[in-house]
Amino acid sequence: MHHIIAPGLYWLAGLMAYTTVYHFAFGMHPPRDRVQILFAGVCLLMIPFSITMIPVLEATAATTYLHALKLNLTAALVFFAVFHWFIATYTHVRPLPFLIVWTLFFAVLFVADLAGAYSLQYDAFHGLKSVHLPWGETITRGRGHNGPWFYAGIVAVAVVFAHALVGMAMKYRRQRLNTDLAILIAIVLFLLSVVEGIMVRLGIFHGVILVPFGLIALVLAMSASLGYGTQQKLRTSERHFRALFENSPTGMFAIDPGSGRILQANPVAPSMTGYDAGEILEKTLAN
Repeated sequence: MHHIIAPGLYWLAGLMAYTTVYHFAFGMHPPRDRVQILFAGVCLLMIPFSITMIPVLEATAATTYLHALKLNLTAALVFFAVFHWFIATYTHVRPLPFLIVWTLFFAVLFVADLAGAYSLQYDAFHGLKSVHLPWGETITRGRGHNGPWFYAGIVAVAVVFAHALVGMAMKYRRQRLNTDLAILIAIVLFLLSVVEGIMVRLGIFHGVILVPFGLIALVLAMSASLGYGTQQKLRTSERHFRALFENSPTGMFAIDPGSGRILQANPVAPSMTGYDAGEILEKTLAN
C-alpha cells in the first residue's frame, strides 16, 4: 500500500509554516504591511487544518474520528473567517458591517462545532467505513446524517467565496494586473476543490478531499503576487528617493555607516563643499 495522503498533508503544513514566516517578516518590516501580515495569518491557519485532517482520514475508532473531525472543522471555520478579512483588505472591497456580521456568524458555527456531540457535520452518527483508493491506500469516512449546522457552514463558506470572487474581479477590472488575474483563477480552483470536499463529506463522492491541492494553488498564486507587489513598491520607493536625491537644492550624501566614507553625492554637493565630484568620493566624515 502506498501512503500518499498523510505525507502530502505534512508537506503542505511545512510549506505553510515557511510561507507564514516569510510573509510575516515582510509584513512587520517598517512600514508595516497589513496585507502581508493577514496573509501570513491565513497560511498559519492552514497548518492545523492540514494536520488535523490526517487523524480524520486514519481513525479506526468513532471517538477518535469525531474528536479529530471537530478540530478539523474548527480549523476550517477560523481559516475562512480570517481569509474573508484578508480578501477584503487586499481588494479594498470591505463593507465593514457585513464583515463583522459574517465573522460573528463564523463564531456561532465555531461554538456549534465544539458543543455538538458529533461535530458541526452530523446530528446523528452511525459509525465508520473504509474507502479504498485506486493506488491501494485506505482512508476512513464517517457515516451519519448531516445536520442543519453543517449546511449553515456551507452557506457561510459560499458567501466568503462570493465576496472573494467579486472583490478580485473588481480589483482586476480596476488595475488589469496579471497577478490579480492569477489570484482570481487560483480562487476559482480553490472553490472547486472546496465544492468537491463538501460533496465528499455529504457522501455524494467517495474519493479524496482535494481541498489541500486547492490551498496549494491559492498560496502559490497569492505568495507570488504579494512578492511581486513588494518588489514593485521597493522599485517605486527607490525611484522616488533617487529623484529626491538628484534634484534636491541641498547637498546630500550617501555615507557608509561602517567607515564613514562618502559613497555618493548629489549634483549640488560639489558647489557647497568646494570639492569636485571625484574628490568628494575620496572623503570621509572625518576629513
